Amino acid sequence: MFIVESIAKILRMYYVEGKGIRTIARALNISKNTVKKVIRCDKTKFELTQHSRKKPALENHLGILHQLGSVIKW
Repeated sequence: MFIVESIAKILRMYYVEGKGIRTIARALNISKNTVKKVIRCDKTKFELTQHSRKKPALENHLGILHQLGSVIKW
C-alpha cells in the first residue's frame, strides 16, 4: 500500500527537485508505471494488488496430481 509519505516523496522529487520518472523509479525501487500513476492522479492512498493465476485446465485434476506427487518422490 502506498501511503501519504511515499506519494509526497514522489511528488516532491518530480515537481520540486525536477527529477524524471525513471530517476524516481530507480531511487525508490518502484515501477515507472507506479510513479506515473501517482503523478497523474490526485489520490493520497493507493492499493497495490498482486494477481494470482488460476489453473482452469488443471482444476478438475488437482486432487489426482497431489496424490501422485505424494506417491512419486522426485
